[in-house]
Amino acid sequence: AFTRDAVSWKRGTASGTASGLEYRTGGGLSLHGPVSVRLAEGAGPPTEVESGSAWASRDERLVRFEGGVVVRQGARVLRSGRLQLNLDETLSAVERAAAIEDVELDTPAGAPGPGAGASGGEKRLRCRRLNMAFREKGVLHEAIAVNRAALEVEPGPGEAQETRRVTAHQLRFAFDDEGRLASVE
Repeated sequence: AFTRDAVSWKRGTASGTASGLEYRTGGGLSLHGPVSVRLAEGAGPPTEVESGSAWASRDERLVRFEGGVVVRQGARVLRSGRLQLNLDETLSAVERAAAIEDVELDTPAGAPGPGAGASGGEKRLRCRRLNMAFREKGVLHEAIAVNRAALEVEPGPGEAQETRRVTAHQLRFAFDDEGRLASVE
């Protein structure tokens, strides 16, 4: 089945639009861009993904976005060349995600996410790949930034006016059961 007409869809807490689609039995669903997807998993504000194209496979429990991917959740913004989402068995929640190629994650002060702790202002994480694992309801469990990972933390209110920077081949962020940053390695 295929169409070159604009499409919109909704499945559970996910919805989206595309400028066309193609479905092949055993080959998955291809969405032609621009593609926009909204995921409301329950933890925090909904996640909105925009990309040039997308592909999904129910059998593989996988969704891939390509072509200038932009992900927004509240004030947090992730940009990358590609994004891969691994879904749970019910296809209703993301278990793992990988942002690939020229990854940039901007997190405002106080928002959850890699590098977001109690102190500091805005955080900027740059790397080649960012792997993320989630608990139930979309709560972040772990994030690993690899290949020249760099985290910059701007000063928060009342802090010394200096930008703090950490760079390494790999930065690992662990989060507690509520998605708050617990440790950085």
